[in-house]
Amino acid sequence: MNKFIKGLSLLSLCVSCSMVWADKIGGGPRADFRDDTLTIPCVKVQNSPEAFNEQFFDIVLERRGKSFNYELTQAVSEDQELCQSIADFAAFKDDDFDGDDNDNGNDDDDSDDGSSTPRVRLSCESRTNRSKISVEAKNLDADGSYSAIVTSGDNTVESQPQTSDDDEVEFDFDSNTNDEGATLISADFIQDNTVTAQIKDTATGTVVLEADATCTTR
Repeated sequence: MNKFIKGLSLLSLCVSCSMVWADKIGGGPRADFRDDTLTIPCVKVQNSPEAFNEQFFDIVLERRGKSFNYELTQAVSEDQELCQSIADFAAFKDDDFDGDDNDNGNDDDDSDDGSSTPRVRLSCESRTNRSKISVEAKNLDADGSYSAIVTSGDNTVESQPQTSDDDEVEFDFDSNTNDEGATLISADFIQDNTVTAQIKDTATGTVVLEADATCTTR
């Protein structure tokens, strides 16, 4: 318990630390037995009453003795949008993942069969003079026909149908006319930095997947 309290106190203290320190912790998780450290970028804090709840941190833990017990020694607030995008990508790509812990709304199917569960990944970017949205789906019916519907505020656009490549489809929406293959949307399409996307089975007209996302701002 003392170690836990010490760790929480250190984490609270480091919320205000310089992001230069955070930038020294990158790449993937790694255990270094030369200095007995465990470094993990983009750790999300959950179920904590403190101000850092639901925030992402880069953390370093030190090994105690010859055991596999580690104690938190460093914790630095990381770029929240970057970490969330990494988490979304990992959840989408990991076929062993059942989706139960994907709390950002990017996959609303509750099936426990992670390898065959249809999944959707939505990302979006809002700039002063540009809106850009990408929608990917996997584990769909092979050779099925699907379209994507994106909505932001009062704006809604549907893509042209696509035939799934094996079991995957990908749709791009962009206000930049130079983005070849993307469905054209207005530069101010994204409202309040939020987008909802639906994947529709065009043969039946049924929405098979839906996702929400908070957009990156540039």
